Amino acid sequence: MLTKWKLFNFKAIRQETELEFKPLTIFAGANSSGKSTVLQSILLVAQTLASRVTQHPVVLNGDLVKLGEFRDIKSQDSEANEITVGWELQAIESQTGEMRRRSSLPALRYFYDNEDMIRGTACELSFDVISGGATPEVMQLQPALKALSLQALIRTSDGTLRPIAIGLNPRNSQDAGIDGEMTEAASPRFQRLDNQALCVTYDDQTEESQQLRWFPHENDGVFLKHFLPSQTVGKFDTVQVNVEAIMRALSGDPKFYSNRSGFPQLAEAVLEAPLLRVIRENLKSDHPLAKWLEDQISTGRQIKLQEIEGYNRRVRLSQRARVKPVENEDALRLELEAIMSAETNGAVFRHVVQLPDDVEGACKYTRTWFSNQVKYLGPLRDEPKAIYPLVSNVDPNDVGLKGEHTAAVFHIHRDQVVDYLSPQNFKMPRIVPKRSRRSLNFAVSEWLEYLGVATSLETADRGKTGHEMQVCLHDGDKPHDLTHVGVGVSQVLPIVVSCLLAEPDTMLIFEQPELHLHPMVQERLADFFLAMAMLGKQCVLETHSEYLINRLRFRAAAAEGSQLVETIQIYFAEKAGSQSSFRPIVVNEYGAILDWPEGFFDQSQAESEKIIREATRKRKQQQKEAENG
Repeated sequence: MLTKWKLFNFKAIRQETELEFKPLTIFAGANSSGKSTVLQSILLVAQTLASRVTQHPVVLNGDLVKLGEFRDIKSQDSEANEITVGWELQAIESQTGEMRRRSSLPALRYFYDNEDMIRGTACELSFDVISGGATPEVMQLQPALKALSLQALIRTSDGTLRPIAIGLNPRNSQDAGIDGEMTEAASPRFQRLDNQALCVTYDDQTEESQQLRWFPHENDGVFLKHFLPSQTVGKFDTVQVNVEAIMRALSGDPKFYSNRSGFPQLAEAVLEAPLLRVIRENLKSDHPLAKWLEDQISTGRQIKLQEIEGYNRRVRLSQRARVKPVENEDALRLELEAIMSAETNGAVFRHVVQLPDDVEGACKYTRTWFSNQVKYLGPLRDEPKAIYPLVSNVDPNDVGLKGEHTAAVFHIHRDQVVDYLSPQNFKMPRIVPKRSRRSLNFAVSEWLEYLGVATSLETADRGKTGHEMQVCLHDGDKPHDLTHVGVGVSQVLPIVVSCLLAEPDTMLIFEQPELHLHPMVQERLADFFLAMAMLGKQCVLETHSEYLINRLRFRAAAAEGSQLVETIQIYFAEKAGSQSSFRPIVVNEYGAILDWPEGFFDQSQAESEKIIREATRKRKQQQKEAENG
């Protein structure tokens, strides 16, 4: 679940702005006050990480939102060049244990299988238009990544929590080449890093484990999937690598076996007689390799490093475990470095290095959450139709940006059992949430009836022409297609279907969900969004409906204590000149707004006061005229 969102220099949000998100988060305010700006920035990240064109750090124009060029979204008259977007994600508790076993969310299955669990991540990225490499026109459409930081809290297999942190910063090395150990397919990918000139940095514990996992190296480049790292480039000192490889081979360290295949030069490294003598002199007499090395030295035979590995593999593990490899490891390392430095003259090479498992997991969780768990329904719904055309490549869980796929999605999943809160829980002022498990068809019909727009929903597959959708407006009424009923049905139906079908830890973004709905329906729609929030489905609304807001205030006043209030966050967007700001609206446990800002749904109250004032004036005038006869 998204808990925080940060923006800087993005459209009308010029100053660094951090917003807290709760299960039900609402943005209200005048037209063009900046409400949609926040939503667009979330959709920007979601469509970027869902895009298959992974070489672009950010995708400004995609399926969810079309933002134009970089100059169109950079704040006007801002002295800063880069745009910064940041967020925090927190895994909800309901996605642990047995529920996590059944979850269809790939990220959660991934972490369960690996006995790790992401408890939360925090990410911040900056992107900018830079010179060099591409034309200015291309850079305006494809800005470059300038910096990235990613933190995560991971529950490891032993139950402890461990924080990790990574960052992408300018690369120090002037030499961007990679030795021939790189595959031909990988080398061009690395060359594209020249304009970005970034390398990865880890927290101390992660860096230490990475150095132990691989051979000692310096991070000197990174491969990106959008703005997240997928692999790094390590700069290796030939002497250090060979010395470390020899030490690991002597000890039978499995790290040597697992990494040696990635470094062909290690397998072919030839150990000359001087090296073999130094190694033998430092081995204990009962070391499994001692006698074998003596035989090789006596015959004057050169051996390869992989032969030590091969001999070690033939030695029983129990025999290896009893023997300390060398008398003095530090002394042996120094002697080997002295001999090999004279031969290699300080040569270095570069090689692709895999990310640490925890870092890869944090990146995978971030990528999967945004690409799979963010759903968006725009303010303009699809017009009612008798038959909804078939779209073969549609996501079977996505109703579409205008709700145009609602008929197909509902038809596919109508018999699927879903967990939901029945509207029966909302018949009384005080909500007592009790979960139900029924088919999607039953749950949708029950909520449509509570909202007052229909009593049941029927769909039929009409083959190549598409899907037919009909509703009954009253019990015992015959079904009607949506062209013969009020437009409110087609407005609210995509909202109900997408929410009831969504899994926990999904963010559902709705712009103006109240359009074309009667005030009573708007009020009850607030109950529906509350029900979703109580199930761990995060709803983010951009609305002009005072009826929806007042219903939430009523529920807060009727609830026991302040528990319900803590699930709701309301922001009032204000604009001064060309700059937007967001004022939190605090609703207390009594349903009152403590600091009511001017312009926040006070028009009806102001009009009521005007009516009373004018009615009083008119009555006095009429009385005066009557007295003057």
